[in-house]
Amino acid sequence: MALVLGTIGSSAQLMYKISGNELEKPSYVVGTHRLAPAAMAQLINGISDALNGTDQMYGELNVDVATADASQTVKEAATLADGKTIQQLLSADELKRFNGFLMKTQEQDLRNRMLAAKIEKKTPAALLHEMKIWLYLSNHRGTFDPMSQIDAYFVQLAKKNNMPMFGMETIEEYANVVYKSASESRQKEQMMCLVDNQSFYQKQMDNVLNGYMMQNMNTIEQALNEKIGGNCDATAEEVNACQERIAQWAQKMPGIMKGAPTLFVFGIEKLPGNKGILQLLRDAGYTVEGVK
Repeated sequence: MALVLGTIGSSAQLMYKISGNELEKPSYVVGTHRLAPAAMAQLINGISDALNGTDQMYGELNVDVATADASQTVKEAATLADGKTIQQLLSADELKRFNGFLMKTQEQDLRNRMLAAKIEKKTPAALLHEMKIWLYLSNHRGTFDPMSQIDAYFVQLAKKNNMPMFGMETIEEYANVVYKSASESRQKEQMMCLVDNQSFYQKQMDNVLNGYMMQNMNTIEQALNEKIGGNCDATAEEVNACQERIAQWAQKMPGIMKGAPTLFVFGIEKLPGNKGILQLLRDAGYTVEGVK
């Protein structure tokens, strides 16, 4: 963190101020990264202004309303249907390669009953989410503390300041997008892309996280746009679906901001680009400025 503090430029920014277009008070949007430590929040330019100048917080999902029903909704969406297991879903060769990935990142594979019991009934989409973290950690031992991450920091901060928390999506909408939007075969294909192209995905994750720690949106956007080629890249339909999801959030934001000055906390990948939150707000007539 000391190295980061010493190298962040004066123009670096992850926090953006939203004003104009008849807003009485400005709102803010900040990007987060699931691998960034909570301590990073203290280095984000404008964090104090955003917290002191807003009355409520909106995340992608309202994690403050976690209930047994919500947990069950996510669990069901992330579980293979009809009692199937990942072993049944994969061919013999795919299973061999998947087990190789597990040996590298978990130091055990599906022949270990405890590991199999934990993961074998999960959908490939659910596994892919975890596998990316496993891959990162296997190459960066001791750098990730799940109890001290920047996303959790903002939730804890809202609670401490008694800020109401809301989500852009319901738990059902979130579960459908994350775990059910792709067919089972497409999910498997994307999971095996990670298994077979670990160097590419590790480099991409490193580049995004390094750009995030430097608060360099250009570096982040460039890394997010890197392509591997073939079926491993998002299809036009998948890109459009992702853009439509972000557009729906952007359409909701004016009404939210008009009701009360708001701090929006979104994954950093939602912010940049011509179809990202920042540009969509500008297209809607708002002034969006990086806070320095």
